Amino acid sequence: MGGAVSCSRPAASPRQSLLKRSSAREFASNRRRSEVHERLSNAAKRYVETAALEEKLRAVNRPGSRHEEDLKASKTLDSALVPVRLIRASWLIKRVYTNRKELPHRKILEQTCPEAFVSDNELEDLLHEVHLAALKGTGVMSYPPIIVLSYPWRSPEHPDPSGSLLAMLAEQLEWYLSERAQLKLEKVVNSHDVGIFIDYWSMYQRSENDWERAVFDMALDSMDAWYGHAGTLTLQLTKLPDDWGEVGEQRQHGGRGWCVFEKHVSSLAKVSTHVLDGGCFDKELLVEQCPAAARIGDGRFAQKSVSELAKQATGEDRGDSPFLSSLINHGGPLHPERFPDVLATKGFTVEADRARVVELYKMVAQGVLSTKSHTSFSHCRWVEEDFANCGYTLKLCEELAGMRLNNVGLNASCMRALLQDLTADDLPALTELHLKDNPLGDDGLHELAAALRRGLLPELRYIVMRKNDETEVGRAELEEACNAREPPISINRAERKNKKEELEHSKVRKSAQRKKLQARRGTVAWTGTHPRLTTAVEKVSMVTGMRVFSSQANFNLTAKGTSASSLTRSGKFSSDRRLSNTSTISMASAPEQAPEQAPEQAPEAARAEDDAFAGLEKSTKRGGERGTVAWYSESEGQ
Repeated sequence: MGGAVSCSRPAASPRQSLLKRSSAREFASNRRRSEVHERLSNAAKRYVETAALEEKLRAVNRPGSRHEEDLKASKTLDSALVPVRLIRASWLIKRVYTNRKELPHRKILEQTCPEAFVSDNELEDLLHEVHLAALKGTGVMSYPPIIVLSYPWRSPEHPDPSGSLLAMLAEQLEWYLSERAQLKLEKVVNSHDVGIFIDYWSMYQRSENDWERAVFDMALDSMDAWYGHAGTLTLQLTKLPDDWGEVGEQRQHGGRGWCVFEKHVSSLAKVSTHVLDGGCFDKELLVEQCPAAARIGDGRFAQKSVSELAKQATGEDRGDSPFLSSLINHGGPLHPERFPDVLATKGFTVEADRARVVELYKMVAQGVLSTKSHTSFSHCRWVEEDFANCGYTLKLCEELAGMRLNNVGLNASCMRALLQDLTADDLPALTELHLKDNPLGDDGLHELAAALRRGLLPELRYIVMRKNDETEVGRAELEEACNAREPPISINRAERKNKKEELEHSKVRKSAQRKKLQARRGTVAWTGTHPRLTTAVEKVSMVTGMRVFSSQANFNLTAKGTSASSLTRSGKFSSDRRLSNTSTISMASAPEQAPEQAPEQAPEAARAEDDAFAGLEKSTKRGGERGTVAWYSESEGQ
């Protein structure tokens, strides 16, 4: 008999084995990058972009009734229903000031007061502004145009039968619209009004027909998008009206399951200034910052113009501002593993909602935390437990590169709580850490230095510090730990800007936001001041060969286009402010006919004009006297 034939393959060479391992690692790396990209894309679409919100604000066509009797029983039942409607803030304020009676639910309100809701024509501007607010990613307050309300219901039948809860809300909304009125006068926003999401009046409540119940469920499944979106503002009504009397713990804001979900989910993607506590609204503190705010709540809201409302504004846009900081109630992120334990003792009107809430929170936490590249917890009012929860939750932040913890009351014990659950494998992408304005002291720096020596925060490159109550001893210990790392960690000691510089920075920031919004609409406008404006105006006049016309009246002109050359070709330019001193500007009447098309310019001339207009723009960022300047071509003045 012949010998047995071996079917085994020859052993792979070392080079082939190395190539196989390399290919496997590359495949795993590419797969991980693909998964991260997909998670990032999904999270951005839901919590930064506005597609998920817009989907619930548009009508949904009825796919077909499961029970024909539903249609027969209600002749008014529409085949296309909108899952979520936003209440117009200005309408709600006027209504509450004139009528404190019980406000009926959405279905009746749509039939009796259709003007109570934000119209479809306003949604595009509103959603675009929400998207811009979501992209900021810093502690600057942008006063978003959508407010989502978090509040407890007085009873399962009606959340506010006496109207007292809405009466408390009305004063807070008038303050909020006053701040936006100032932004409107500065051309930062197009409208001072906002839309409010209030569940009882924004969604169909549990109905008797299948189609409305289906639309209600669609809206309920989007609660994570409304409260978790980075560009909406969550307003929590933690203080109950006096006429509610004694209320059990599970009927208060902190004892309601949905309210707890809304608070924690709002702390995942939003900056601190976009999570406010209406229960801390202090009218006396507001009047200290702005005496004209004493008129808020006087019942004359319907008679006040935008200019009058703007006089009631504090103008605060920073999380460390006196009044705004008193309202911040950003609880910090909570790991989805710990959320069910927090929710265990909270009450639900419908017990089945408990499991729904847990799943919604898990979806938001994993989607947001695993994809965020930068986050800011600055100006949050945290206690040691919040820092401990934050540290444990940071384990999910695989892509986080920058974190701001400025002015959060971070001391030595809080630093220890923040770092206690982290390992060398956590926060693998974190390169920048901001710790300004915290009472760390030498003990706090010792905790941070010990963590760095243990190998925590392996990719950290920069630590930004200022006013941390440390001595030379603490600084030396931290610097030694930073220098021992490879590469060394740089400690940047930021210097606080003076009040004038901060004001200038705020004006420049608002001007940039205004130009972005106006560029989208195809118009350009500048705000001007005198006397700096005069020099810049004369330079533009010399470079472009255009004559200058000015008047005490407001021409209210805008020029199409977004560049200096397009302004020149169109022959027009205007600002939106009054000019008080016109001594160096030639006076003439505005021409009646439109300018002719200017010939194409050489690149050098176009660049010279761009530089001249840039100088004009720079000079108009400094505030001061208001003015109006209109530009016309040389041929028009002849």
